[in-house]
Amino acid sequence: MLFLLINDLKDQTTLKEIYMTITKIDLMLCQGCKTCYEICPMDVIRWNDEELKPVIIYPEDCQLCELCVIECPEDAIIVTPEKDLGHILSWG
Repeated sequence: MLFLLINDLKDQTTLKEIYMTITKIDLMLCQGCKTCYEICPMDVIRWNDEELKPVIIYPEDCQLCELCVIECPEDAIIVTPEKDLGHILSWG
């Protein structure tokens, strides 16, 4: 399926835009608490020591868990609505 999807790209859509749930971290809202950086199980979000802010470095590794969105105290992480799977409240 991934192969077909890649071949079907007609415009400048990238795999990042197709599969990435987290599209932006609003640095104006972000207070630099490092919660998103520390909680991401896939290391999608890294820390910029110069800016003292998080940065999305490995979007292709995002597993859509949205832990960063759930735990961000400032609601600074933006999720593309059509890719938002909603929050899983229970696995059982």
